[in-house]
Amino acid sequence: MTKIRLLLLFLIGSGASFAQGGPQQEIGYVRILLNDLTTWEQVASIDDFIRSKQGVVMTRTDRNSDTFLAQYDLNAGITEQDFATWINSLGFDAKCTVSGLIGEPMKNFPKECYLKNTESIEQNR
Repeated sequence: MTKIRLLLLFLIGSGASFAQGGPQQEIGYVRILLNDLTTWEQVASIDDFIRSKQGVVMTRTDRNSDTFLAQYDLNAGITEQDFATWINSLGFDAKCTVSGLIGEPMKNFPKECYLKNTESIEQNR
């Protein structure tokens, strides 16, 4: 009987701590408007390089709209500027950046981002 009681206490205690869980993973996103992607190799190089970074959950670069999208763990110590720096290190210009939290409506780039020779504009959370 005692072993059964101990097992029940262990299971109840384990269930309570499991339900409490650890820290919730909060996922953010960053969208970056790039300049003139022309090849699938460029797209692949951006995605492969950034996807390998610790804390990055997902990336997608769209050649047709010159847009980079990433989802990342906000607790991983990554910033929106890190993404722009990584993109710049590959030889691409990060024209505009918008960011937010997954689960909220995705932000659009300001109209100014689509004008030629626009300097970088940031719209953060």
